[in-house]
Amino acid sequence: MRNTLLLLFVCFGLSTFAANTVLLKDAVAQGLVSVKAIGEGGYTGKVMALEINSLHKKDLIVDIPAGLQLNSEDSTIQDLIITDTRLLELAAGSKRRLIINAMCIQPSNGSPYANSVFVLGAMANDTLVKLAQYLATKGYQDDLGQSAIWAMVNNEGLENVYGSDPTRLQDLLQFMHLLTGKPLPWYNKEKAAPPVGQVYTQEPAIIHANFEFKLAMAGTARLAIYNEAGEVVYVIKDNMMVKSGKSTMKFRIEVRGYEVGKYFVRLELNGKLQEEKVFEL
Repeated sequence: MRNTLLLLFVCFGLSTFAANTVLLKDAVAQGLVSVKAIGEGGYTGKVMALEINSLHKKDLIVDIPAGLQLNSEDSTIQDLIITDTRLLELAAGSKRRLIINAMCIQPSNGSPYANSVFVLGAMANDTLVKLAQYLATKGYQDDLGQSAIWAMVNNEGLENVYGSDPTRLQDLLQFMHLLTGKPLPWYNKEKAAPPVGQVYTQEPAIIHANFEFKLAMAGTARLAIYNEAGEVVYVIKDNMMVKSGKSTMKFRIEVRGYEVGKYFVRLELNGKLQEEKVFEL
């Protein structure tokens, strides 16, 4: 009997907790809370302050979900997407202020400034919501996560996702590959610094690559970049001794100033083409 009463108490407690939990947008729509969304300055990381004021006579648990969009009142400033998941305990009649992680979703617009004003928008599309949730779960609240958001909103290939930590980068690329069906890239683009007043540029600065190849025999090889006209643009490595079997060469090439188009990385062994991969700028 005692165990039965305890079980009933636990179940009742859980149901009560669930009943008091409400999504932020629903809480606003139902007049339970009011919200002010104020930029802290910047466009990635803890850049958004939410001031939430209870208008309700009872305590609430306010669910602030990853994937909720925040629309800038300044049309020149980027809208943001929340990349946090928070459950905020809000006592009846109280006010809370919290700083949350968010990222920009309008690459062509400027960076939010301190005290820039936002309003609650809609939830993003399902794919972008799942990405925002993953960034929140993994703590990718930096340039790596932001590059993933921009690649998603621009509908770009996964080669446009880049971060300096290879383990985190490969983890995020694998997730996005499964999420979008887009192929895993053999190279990644590190973008150039954006123009003054902007936060994003399409211009690549550096190509980071893992060039995999398989050879039937050992020999002297050259790895070089060719343009679409068949001209050598850059010799990555010459007169290198390579062994038979599978190998991977990692390289980092600065591509500032390269013309837009396709480029071919070719491995030649004893003067004969053995492997070719393509990258685009």
